[in-house]
Amino acid sequence: MHIKDVARVGVPLLAVCDDVVTAGAPIGKTADQQAFIDAYKAAAYAEPYGIFGPYSYDATTAILQGIKAATAANGGKVPDRAAIVAAVQQVNFPGLTGPVAFDQYGDTTNRTMVMNTVKDGKWTTVGTVAQ
Repeated sequence: MHIKDVARVGVPLLAVCDDVVTAGAPIGKTADQQAFIDAYKAAAYAEPYGIFGPYSYDATTAILQGIKAATAANGGKVPDRAAIVAAVQQVNFPGLTGPVAFDQYGDTTNRTMVMNTVKDGKWTTVGTVAQ
């Protein structure tokens, strides 16, 4: 949820959430992440850049890679849902938030966790834990 989205509906932000934990590297700390942020801002989209952009980008990339792989395995024809799910579970690529891959239960194998909080109306990284 964007800070402005919460303000738009008239709900105090801290009443909704004041801390969020995400899986993956802290955003804006790597060259790839900064390039993504710069490209997003340069494109002048209607919505401003948000801290969850790289996470959404990685999730979308995983889904698209799974769909492409399942379609290729199905002779170029539209695969069924089970084939797409199985293919998404097999993706493995270097994402903006770190390595993107899944274990046998569909959980991320990226063991880096980032704690963010709201400070002065903006998301701020509090700390990172990596296993």
